[in-house]
Amino acid sequence: MSAAPPMTIERARRLAAAHERLHVLGMRAAAELPGNPFEIELRRFGKACATIARKAPLVEWYNRVVGLEQQDARALPAMLSLYRAYGIRARFELGPAELTSALAVALAAERVGVERLESMLWAPIEARVAPPASALEVRPSPLDELDRYVALADGEPVACAGLYLDGEVAYLCMSATLPEARGRGAQSALIARRWRDAQDHGCRAVVTQTQFGGTSQNNMERAGMRLAYVFGIWLDYGLPF
Repeated sequence: MSAAPPMTIERARRLAAAHERLHVLGMRAAAELPGNPFEIELRRFGKACATIARKAPLVEWYNRVVGLEQQDARALPAMLSLYRAYGIRARFELGPAELTSALAVALAAERVGVERLESMLWAPIEARVAPPASALEVRPSPLDELDRYVALADGEPVACAGLYLDGEVAYLCMSATLPEARGRGAQSALIARRWRDAQDHGCRAVVTQTQFGGTSQNNMERAGMRLAYVFGIWLDYGLPF
């Protein structure tokens, strides 16, 4: 097991980039479904990417802006108008590497404020802590649009999770467990399997995004991850509730 090196702004940018690319690629794939059933649109504003799903206005994963930096703050009115025209409340993700006082002022001027904080966790690939022995079976899912995994108890699927490989960074994503199967170590087993597969693919680091202080963060930290940084989820309060 290897201790994680100190966090730096440059390292934080690399970790965030994997998350942003996962989102953009996922939205492009959804937009390419026959007939674009969610009416998804992706629009670039400099480095920022705004994604909107007109048929899924309440799905946060779809309707948000990633990659926003100070240099693109002048485009904030155009970004917000894209969402407000359809009555959709835009969300922005801003980590410590991107957030500046000037950008915060620009957001506040458009009535965009922090709604909550979330965690970005990471670890060097060799830092994995093996989970306790489990009777659960973990195998790849037959769905091939993403590296998905399922955990099975007595042959029945009880949990799932995804793995996105971005160069030397592996992103652990899209985890869920059936309520009746929680507390049986399904996510720990899924974390271990994806982590091992990432190492086999030559990745040098693993990263994930979780609710701050939640069960997912606890599972990831037990597996060997540590907190990289917390980041803000900013909400458009200029749109009436």
